[in-house]
Amino acid sequence: MSKLATVLDTAVTFFKHAIVWMITGLIVLSSGAWSSESALQVAFVYNFIKFIDWPDEAANSSLRLCVLSANKDMHEALDQLNGKSANKHVIELVYLNVETLLSSPVESCQMIYRPTRSSVITLPQPLPKGVVLVINEQEPRDMSASIILIRNNEGRIEFEINQAAVAQAGIKISSQLLKLAKNSQAGKGQL
Repeated sequence: MSKLATVLDTAVTFFKHAIVWMITGLIVLSSGAWSSESALQVAFVYNFIKFIDWPDEAANSSLRLCVLSANKDMHEALDQLNGKSANKHVIELVYLNVETLLSSPVESCQMIYRPTRSSVITLPQPLPKGVVLVINEQEPRDMSASIILIRNNEGRIEFEINQAAVAQAGIKISSQLLKLAKNSQAGKGQL
């Protein structure tokens, strides 16, 4: 294959992925309940679920998305995901607090989303195998976070993928998602 054909093939693949992310963003933003900043963050989380394979997970099983420290807007946006299908799984939304951790320990979650920097819940270090932590930007960065949502200089939401945390979790992230990450060679990590 010639160099030009390879470059064109790479560009077409990248634009296909970008279009999928943009369409998802437009669908999410066109819904009245999903028109906030929180909704945009939740759209990222939903897309992350679609592009991650967890170990030992049967197709068509539920996927527990556990949430720490969500405000009212975030609750409303996240509630749209409960029962929704993604990557052959039905999302089961669980809000974690000190009391619910007794009945729903962190080990029962496939993904934990921490939308705010503050949380009274301390997560175990390292996280159990099969648990993916997604956080909004935090300084210093939580080294157990597999995916970090960040703001670029223009104020757009982007994301980075922490390969060490991904390896610790024992999950497989689609190459399509890896290419879109801000810290990849080709990706911008934005919706």
